[in-house]
Amino acid sequence: MRHPTGVQKHLPGICFGFGEGAHNFTGRDATVQTLDGIMARPRNPNLRGENEFYITGLGGIGKSALAREYAFRKCHDYDFNIVWIKADSLPPMRDSFIGLAKNKLNLQFRPEETNQEIARQVYEWFMGQKALFIFDNVQRREDFLEFRCRGYLGYQKPHILVTTRRCDLISSRERRLELGELPGDEAAKLIQKSLEKSSEDSALQLADKLHSLPLALQQGLAYISKHLWTYPDEKCIEKYLKEFDKNEQKLLDYHDGSDYVADYSGTVFTTWNSTVSEITIPNARPTTNLFRTFSYVHSEKISLDFLAELWQVPEDQVHQFLAAFVNTSMISMDRERKCVNINRVVQHVVRLGFEDEEERLNTLNRTAEVIAQQLGAGCSELALECVLH
Repeated sequence: MRHPTGVQKHLPGICFGFGEGAHNFTGRDATVQTLDGIMARPRNPNLRGENEFYITGLGGIGKSALAREYAFRKCHDYDFNIVWIKADSLPPMRDSFIGLAKNKLNLQFRPEETNQEIARQVYEWFMGQKALFIFDNVQRREDFLEFRCRGYLGYQKPHILVTTRRCDLISSRERRLELGELPGDEAAKLIQKSLEKSSEDSALQLADKLHSLPLALQQGLAYISKHLWTYPDEKCIEKYLKEFDKNEQKLLDYHDGSDYVADYSGTVFTTWNSTVSEITIPNARPTTNLFRTFSYVHSEKISLDFLAELWQVPEDQVHQFLAAFVNTSMISMDRERKCVNINRVVQHVVRLGFEDEEERLNTLNRTAEVIAQQLGAGCSELALECVLH
C-alpha cells in the first residue's frame, strides 16, 4: 500500500483501514484543493456537526478515490492519524471501529457494548490529537449517527469526512463537495497512465464512450488488461470500443477483482440498478418504471414540463418524484432553468434494464409521442430522431 505519509510506515500516527490495493488516481488536482479548502474552514468545535464534511455524487463518480487521495496528500495536517471506516451499513461500521480499537489502540470491548459506547471510547483515545475519520459510502443517516463523534466539549474533535451518494444527508452546502464528472482530458490521462502507448485521440474516444465516469473507466481498463493485453495499446482500445457496442451489459457489469476496480464494491450495472431499486416514492408507480423514462431522451436539459407530460402528473408531483432521484445523485437538477441532467452511461444502464422488447418499445414510443406533441403537429419523425439521439 502507498502509505498516507508517502514515506515509511514507521512514522508516528495511526493509519487504519486503507487496505493493500493499488491506488490509481489521476487528475482532479483542483478538486482536491477545493476539498482541502472546505475542510480547513474555521469552525466552532462545540457545535454538533461542525467537524463533519461530505463528498456527494453519483455512484462510481470517484468519491472514495478522492477521499483516499486527500488523505494521502494531507495526512500531515492530521498528525498522520487517518482512519477508514467501511460505512455502507451498521455491521461493517461496527467491525471497523472494533478492528481499529483492537489492532491499533489496544482497546477491548464487551459484546454487549453499544455502537455509541464503542465510538465514544475510540474518539476519546484521540482526544487532544488531530485525526481524520473517513466514513466511506454511507447509505443511511441513522446508521452514521450511531458512530457520530459526540462530546469533546472544549477539545478539538477529529475531522469526519463522509462519502455518500445521498445528497439529503446534509443541508449545509458549505461543508459539502458535490463531485461531478471527470473532465475529458483528465479521463484520457487516466487511460494513458495504464495504456502508455495509446494516443491521446484514442484515449479521448474511450473516455467519451464511457462519459469519463471513473468506475466505468476502471472496469474498461480491467477488461482490456485481462482480455485484450495481446494487442498493442492503440489496437486494444479500438477492439474494446467495438466489443462495447456489441455487448454493453457484459462490459458495464465486468468486475474481476483487480486493482483497477479496488475502490468499488460493485460494477456500474449493479451499482445503479440497486440504487434505483432502493428508491421509494410514496403513492407513485414503481420507481424503476419512472426512471426508465429517462433512457431515451437527450441527457441534458430535460424540462420539467416534458416530464410532467411524460409521466402524466402535475408539476408539483414531478418535483416529488425527482427529489428521490436527486437525493441519490442519479440525476442533477437546475432549479432556475426548471430542467434536469442525467449521465449518459446511466442511460445506457437503464436501457439494458428493460425486461423485454415490448416494454422497451412502449417507453420509446411514449417518449417520442410527448416530444412530437411539444414540437407541434407533423413532427413525429423529428421526435423519433430526438428520442434515438
